[in-house]
Amino acid sequence: GEPVLADKTRGLMFEPPPDPIKPFPDGSFVGLGWDRVTRADAGVSYFKDGSYQGMRTFLQRRPSGVAWALLYNASMEFDPIDSQIGAGVVREVRKLVEGYDKYPDVDLFK
Repeated sequence: GEPVLADKTRGLMFEPPPDPIKPFPDGSFVGLGWDRVTRADAGVSYFKDGSYQGMRTFLQRRPSGVAWALLYNASMEFDPIDSQIGAGVVREVRKLVEGYDKYPDVDLFK
């Protein structure tokens, strides 16, 4: 099918913001629709974290092109325990994803 967004629009999602907005000290920045975008020689990495009533989500694309997502039941309230649990799950899964040196070379969406 046809892409939902034009190539130019998708490209803008990963461009640094214009002045006077500055990147973070590590060079990463808030992208259009992304919480954080990091550009490096290895590629572009970005992530988005969010919630809605009764659910929480996290999506990350790694510079290698590997993308992973979490969707789980959680409150939408900004209480410290819910935030700690959510952050812990993301850390645990990220560690597992980053622990693999090679992924299967299979496209399940063709």
